[in-house]
Amino acid sequence: MKTTELVLKYMEEKKGRWFSGAALASELHLSRNAVWKAVGTLRERGYDIQSSSKRGYCLSDRSDKLSREGILPYLLTGCEYDPSLLHVYESVDSTNKEAFRLLLSGEGHGTVVASEMQTGGKGHGKKSFSSPPGGIYLSIILDPMKMHSPDPSAVTRSVADCFIDAAGTLCGRNIEFEKPSGCLLNGKKTAGILTEALYDADIGKAMWYVPGIGINYYTKSADFPPEIRDKAGSVFGDNDDVTVSRNQFIAELIKRLLQL
Repeated sequence: MKTTELVLKYMEEKKGRWFSGAALASELHLSRNAVWKAVGTLRERGYDIQSSSKRGYCLSDRSDKLSREGILPYLLTGCEYDPSLLHVYESVDSTNKEAFRLLLSGEGHGTVVASEMQTGGKGHGKKSFSSPPGGIYLSIILDPMKMHSPDPSAVTRSVADCFIDAAGTLCGRNIEFEKPSGCLLNGKKTAGILTEALYDADIGKAMWYVPGIGINYYTKSADFPPEIRDKAGSVFGDNDDVTVSRNQFIAELIKRLLQL
């Protein structure tokens, strides 16, 4: 693990709390200079890290950059999961496309791709999928043989139910499923799901499923494209306090997806 990743992992585990640079350096077996450089790099990447000559460092509890280090502490609580299967990006063309690339390179069941943004997100019928800031864009590789119900017609609805349950439990939101693949909050589309599959042509059977979900988590109304602004909504609206970070929500969503 790189020095910056080690420092970020430490900070995420102590998010909202102050700690000295000396303590951080000692626990991670790093020099003070290496810690200082890592903190600078993280700040350049957008992390809200406060510093004080008397108190040390503190990763603000308002910080919500997506990262493996931010997701794993929540994910590994009460869940057995191989951390190497979690891939988090600042930007990808499409989380589904990246999941298929990982699948073809040898990764398998439970592999997750999450990203801050997509440059080429897609929906049904090869339509483009808007991926504004403040969203969650996530895909997971599923082996039908390891699922309770491998019926392809049920995969999208099952993924939607995982999202609906997580949003209700963590965020107190009453979200409803809209056929064929949407999720609505107060009549506005809050999430969309696209399930793709890798088929064995010889037997006409799906060997892998790759469902992707795009969630408007705390996307601002002004950030939606004008043509969908009156139809799109967010889990947390423009004036709502965001009570659950995206990292925590993603972890809880993954836990539910793995139970499929």
